[in-house]
Amino acid sequence: MKSYKYMHQNGIKVMRISGAFWTFLLVIALSILILLNELKFHFINTKNLIIGAIILTTIVCILFMIIVPWFKFKHLRYFLDDKEIHIRGIIFIDVHVIPYFRIQNIDIVEGFIMRKFQLASLSLSTAGGNSEIALIDIQEAQRLKKQIKQQKSITTNVTSLEKLNDDI
Repeated sequence: MKSYKYMHQNGIKVMRISGAFWTFLLVIALSILILLNELKFHFINTKNLIIGAIILTTIVCILFMIIVPWFKFKHLRYFLDDKEIHIRGIIFIDVHVIPYFRIQNIDIVEGFIMRKFQLASLSLSTAGGNSEIALIDIQEAQRLKKQIKQQKSITTNVTSLEKLNDDI
């Protein structure tokens, strides 16, 4: 069995704080909508609009502060092989297998909230798209970036030698 690594424990906290922030923005937007409806537009009964806003806010809060963080923490994982990276996603529990020689760019992404918890995400760009190892320790992200670059140079050199031998 392959030893997958998971996101950092603090990743759940970061996702919950982010969910709370987006829920707060939703509450502000819905409050403005209710205020505009009451003062100017009168397109729906204010009582029904308030009930709908409370229901929507509750659903969004439960979804983005409880369900999504737990689901991502349980299912997002990765491991590095000597020839490729395996990243297990959450949509249909798909596995992205990225050979090192296909990687074009490696970025470490730190958000404001992530920085407070010493977390980062490692973004891997290929010609086919981007993959991300989300919410890992910042030192782990830097170590992985260095390791991937080393493996990429080794793999590229081996591939170049194989092509040279095939041409001869």
